[in-house]
Amino acid sequence: MVIYAPLTAQDDSASPIRYGVKVGFGSSSLAVDYQQLGQARTTISIGAFAQCRLFNWFDINAELNYSQAGGTNVNPRLFYFKESPMLGIPELNKSLERTDLLMHRVELPVTAHISPIDFQGSIKPVLIIGPSLGYTVRANAINYYRWDFEGAPNDLLTVTQDNLKKKLNALDVAGVFGLGFDVTAKPVSFTLGITYRMSFTETNNYMYSLYQNYTYNITQVFLAVKF
Repeated sequence: MVIYAPLTAQDDSASPIRYGVKVGFGSSSLAVDYQQLGQARTTISIGAFAQCRLFNWFDINAELNYSQAGGTNVNPRLFYFKESPMLGIPELNKSLERTDLLMHRVELPVTAHISPIDFQGSIKPVLIIGPSLGYTVRANAINYYRWDFEGAPNDLLTVTQDNLKKKLNALDVAGVFGLGFDVTAKPVSFTLGITYRMSFTETNNYMYSLYQNYTYNITQVFLAVKF
């Protein structure tokens, strides 16, 4: 799941083309057949957008943003074969305690913002729906290891990062669905809402993965400012 924040300023009497910036935070998780794998991780997003008003009730919104995705405490067998030393080395008393996935992505969502026709009021509800194209720039497994040394009073804990870029599909197509509220104010306007990003592309690109068809999804709360 993901949480998100954009900012928007607008004047309906001006040009139908408006611009804005977005910043936010959220939550993302991996899933197989809509069943969550591991736990969700907190993520951040930042970007900009352009919005074109076609009718007083219909806008097209194109974004370009940096976003994070992934999950925490996921099964490491998603990324490593059964006998891989990355899963630990019993002869050295080294065991893998936990694996997190952090993906750094560039996203290009193109969404329609639909509001009630001839709606009157400074706070207007909007339906948000459309496709999103994304590209994974970098992906890391964050592995937590425990070393059990006999006779030592405490175990040694170490954390390493492993590049998973080749084990994940870089390109990703998804659908974005959400609800929001446009708040008209001067000199700027704001949009506050929540969206769910459902991936239509399998995230896995590793033939030995425990699950071949896992994906990732994001739920985000956003605040937007248009100029």
